[in-house]
Amino acid sequence: MPEIFALSAKPQGRLSSTAIASKKPPFERGSLLRTDRDDAIKYLTKLGPKPTENNSNLHRYIKWFGRYNDERYRSVYTLFSAMKSHPLDSTEFTCATFMQCKKNTSFLRAFTLVAFVITPDIGKINLCSNFWKESDEAQARALLHETTHFSYELTETGATRKTDYVYGSEAGQKLAKEPMMGPQSAVMNADNYAFFAADSDGNL
Repeated sequence: MPEIFALSAKPQGRLSSTAIASKKPPFERGSLLRTDRDDAIKYLTKLGPKPTENNSNLHRYIKWFGRYNDERYRSVYTLFSAMKSHPLDSTEFTCATFMQCKKNTSFLRAFTLVAFVITPDIGKINLCSNFWKESDEAQARALLHETTHFSYELTETGATRKTDYVYGSEAGQKLAKEPMMGPQSAVMNADNYAFFAADSDGNL
């Protein structure tokens, strides 16, 4: 049975008809997404597939995914490798109607829904009207967030799709720091990947 993964945000006012008419497809405004994703891939590539636990350059990774271990790090490394093998230009973007967005979440949440994917689709992101109310930075994070939900396990990349435990920068960092299952949950949480990619802290 298909699974639905959705991302919400607080409304930031109404768009004028001029803004709606002039909006560009997200793949044209997605240079930030490419920059964030490629920066994260560059960072992980320099760390390598299996860095040592005392590597001083792990600060950025630990900030978003918690204490290091080989298995969890490999989960992050393989996901960004899978993203690299699936170019953004090959992703299909659909502007969903309010009723379509409502169908894929609760009625109240539909008013703040930004985007969603329906697995096992790979390479298709549905955009709700709230997407166009977000800043370029927030749009880039939303798109990267949604790409983590693709069913990569159906590919040969070794990556697996991520889920939604918490949303936002503060909640994501708090999750990574939780002493018990926090790091394990963080490497499965889509927003942690989005904020990790956008974070230049600890760049190599």
